[in-house]
Formats: sequence, structure tokens, C-alpha cells
Amino acid sequence: MSSKHKGVMFTGPSVLAIGRGDKMQTRRLVKNPPRSGVDVQDADWVEPYGNAQGLTGSWSFMRQTRECPAGQERRNSNSIAIDVLRPPYQVGDVIYVKEAYLPSITDGNAIKVAAYQADNYELKDGERWKPALFMPRWAARTWLQITDVRCQRVADISIDDITAEGIDDGCGNRCAMIAVENWKSRWNFLHDKPKPVKVGGKIDHYVSYPWDGKYSDPLLHRGKPWVIRPNPFVFAYTFQITERPE
Repeated sequence: MSSKHKGVMFTGPSVLAIGRGDKMQTRRLVKNPPRSGVDVQDADWVEPYGNAQGLTGSWSFMRQTRECPAGQERRNSNSIAIDVLRPPYQVGDVIYVKEAYLPSITDGNAIKVAAYQADNYELKDGERWKPALFMPRWAARTWLQITDVRCQRVADISIDDITAEGIDDGCGNRCAMIAVENWKSRWNFLHDKPKPVKVGGKIDHYVSYPWDGKYSDPLLHRGKPWVIRPNPFVFAYTFQITERPE
């Protein structure tokens, strides 16, 4: 099996929703270009434009300046373009679902998967779940192929996209507000709490990415600056279940 296949972590409920065919999309935060010293999620960055420099599947972000406010032409000397950003997963890529699992050793000292946490297996004495972060390719049971990639603000999600994310209240567009609130709650559950950002192996500051809110001067959390970046840029991936690669 090729080493190029990457794994993507999903929660237990999402794993089951993918298996049922209810979840066909996922949204992941746009990360800053390495060694660039910029923050893509800063309030001054305006909407990205795609296929940057003629490169398919990439986006350029540009900083809004007084001479070039949002909504006007941004490709001039008054806007500062940063590195071209390419999402880690491109259309056509095959990825595997990383989920918490229980490894076991056979009589021949081979390692296999005894159970997956999403299936509500009850641990026995001495057993412990292996976090999804550390799931290797061989242990994966679900493989996905990327069929579409978009770059957008997280709050720009449509009702159809919310359904594709696995949130369905059974009443379609008639319950649009309920669907949006459910999606908002799910996003905030994962992203509105401060998470540490390390520099040189030590915590430098904390950051959170809530659905909405206002940019403000950094707060303090555990004695370190806490930066809030509401309505962040995300890569929206659409996928379909596929066979395990050879």
C-alpha cells in the first residue's frame, strides 16, 4: 500500500454517519503557511481567490488595506498577497478514516484490530483505546476518495452542505434555522475552546475558532494570550466511500 495515503481523524458519531452514507463532507481549518509569520484567520484577510497563479486546487489570500478595501480589486500593489495555499487533500486523493481502536496481539505476535470505539464496544479489564491520532493505515476500515474541495468561511455553509455534513432533522429546508443551529453547536463544541499553540516546544499562546463573534484584543488563558478568530476560513471537502487501495 502506498505511503502517500493520508489519514484524517473523525469522531465516533461521524465514523458511523460516514458508514451509513449520511455524511459526505467535512470542514477543516485553513492552516497558516509554514514559516510565513502570517495569520490567515486574522480579520484583515479578505476572501481568497482560487486557482492561484494558475495552480488548480489552490487559493491565494490577500490582506485588506485602507487603499484596497474588501469588495474592490485586490490584485494590485496595495494588497499584500501571501503564499499560495494548497489544501492537504486534493480532488482524487484517497484518504483513510482515523478512529479510536483497540489493538490486540495474536498467537503469532501479529497486531490486529480487536474493536473500534465507535461501535460501542465495552472494554474489558486491562484494555485501553488507542487514540485516533495514532491509527496506522493497516488498521483503517474506512477509505474515502475526495471528489470536491472548496475554500470558504465556516458560516457560509449551505443547508444542503449541512445535510451532507451528516446533520439532518428530517424536514429539509423547512427546518433551516434548526439545521444551522445544530451545525453551529457542533462546530463550536470542537473549536470555540482555547487550544495551545507551541513555539519552540513551549506554549506561546492559545487560539480558538468559534462560529461567530467579534475580533478583539487577546484575552488571557492560563497566563498566556488567548486569540479568538471567529468565522474562520475552512477547506470544505466532499468525499465518497471507496475501496482500500492495494
